[in-house]
Amino acid sequence: MRVKYHDNPLLPLKSRRMSHVASTGEEFAVLMPNTTLEDAVLLAERIRLSIANTPFDTSTQVLILTGSLGAEIFTAELSGIDELLRNADMALYHAKNSGRNCVVAYPCAGYLLIRPDLSE
Repeated sequence: MRVKYHDNPLLPLKSRRMSHVASTGEEFAVLMPNTTLEDAVLLAERIRLSIANTPFDTSTQVLILTGSLGAEIFTAELSGIDELLRNADMALYHAKNSGRNCVVAYPCAGYLLIRPDLSE
């Protein structure tokens, strides 16, 4: 199957607040300085919707993709970037284990799960 690559669905979302976007394979990280967890979750939901609303044409079919996203913010309680990324990764896998196609915010004790309204 040959995929025709379209515009990156993250590009329309890029703003001054998104200082770094890095990816490794199917996973990516967005670093946004001076951002609240609520704002990070809102951006993650915009990214999730952008992925879901960007069809990918192949030579035989159109693929509709979904995304599971985890969000975390850097606080004084964290030991460093490694712990930040580990927490965000735990939130990501909680999203995947919660049925996928959703956003989950860390911490574990109080996960915030945003699930799309599939009735539309």
